[in-house]
Amino acid sequence: LLSASKVQYVVKGYNLKKLGYEWNGKISVLNQVLSSDYLQNKIRVMGGAYGGFSAFNPYGAAYFMSYRDPNLRETLQNYDSATVYLDKFSADEKAMTRYIIGTISKLDQPKTASQKGRTAMQYNIEKINAGILRKERQEILATKAEDIRNMKGMVSDILNKNTWCVYGNEGKIKENSDLFRELIRIDK
Repeated sequence: LLSASKVQYVVKGYNLKKLGYEWNGKISVLNQVLSSDYLQNKIRVMGGAYGGFSAFNPYGAAYFMSYRDPNLRETLQNYDSATVYLDKFSADEKAMTRYIIGTISKLDQPKTASQKGRTAMQYNIEKINAGILRKERQEILATKAEDIRNMKGMVSDILNKNTWCVYGNEGKIKENSDLFRELIRIDK
């Protein structure tokens, strides 16, 4: 998507369920590892973007995203290199505890009465019950470094689908036009 923006928003992902993978709480910890360490360092610290993160959800959505990113091709290459990072992933008990706490903290955020009502309605619509939430929490708490390494194949399969979208600088996108099947100009 071509715009007058000076930076890019680069997204790459796929549906993990369409690839035959099933959701479990350990994927939430994988997300924490990728977002807080790998993508934070590669995309933000080294790449100069305002931020980079991954997102995985129980319905299958799995993607990597950067925002206000001066790069494009390099960011896609960094996403693809996540499998190398996962292959070599090592974390002691203290580091894994930090990842698990980061994951659980997203589940246990204080909520206003309105947020509690919205969550209850969402759980009702999505058929999420206390048993499902308890199982996911137990999977998160039981996650080991080996589990993170073992998800390399899933991440590789997702990234190898080569499905991406970029919103950003017209010149930068045209410079990398070989990466795209279609260029669409966003006008006011």
